Amino acid sequence: MPPEKYDYMSVFSPQERWNGDDVDFYKDIVRRGGSRDVSVSEARVHLQFYEIFDPRVPHDRTIAQVVKVGVLKDPKWSKSGRLILPIIEPLDPPSALEKQVETDFGDMARKISEGSQPGVQPNDYFGVRYTPRDVGKRGITMVRLTLLPCSYEHPFLFTVLHYFAVDGQRVSENQALHRPAFNPATHQFVKYVRNAASSRTG
Repeated sequence: MPPEKYDYMSVFSPQERWNGDDVDFYKDIVRRGGSRDVSVSEARVHLQFYEIFDPRVPHDRTIAQVVKVGVLKDPKWSKSGRLILPIIEPLDPPSALEKQVETDFGDMARKISEGSQPGVQPNDYFGVRYTPRDVGKRGITMVRLTLLPCSYEHPFLFTVLHYFAVDGQRVSENQALHRPAFNPATHQFVKYVRNAASSRTG
């Protein structure tokens, strides 16, 4: 059986124009004390967002990932169902990693939109795909990244920070770890197991 793939998509959308009527919509929800679909607190979050980012002017929107990856040094292993995974201690910074690489794929998508080729060199950690005709198009640009399989002798640990940004300012983010899982008998790579780590809004 081939190993399972784990993909992410990063999107850069320049100079979007949003519906200014949404401001009145959420103000009305606050006045009415909420609605069936939107609570007062949710409406206030949206209104605060529009106070910071005026819907009357265009904005750049990014939904993307910052990926940090490295090779675990001398990992210890634990069994999880029919698989084995490396035991991960809290790592900040990840001192148990070597050969670390960090890439902001939202920044990559923005540069492609503006006319630059991706600055990522071929590596053993992740694959990168994008549409060549998007280079310099200054339109919505998508970059797909795939976490590549690793070996039992050199297991990778991925930290993926998923974020939403407007005009380069991060509005929300959440982070996850991806640990490699192996067959305990053959030590063949099977998949990456995602563990949520933390989140932040505002």
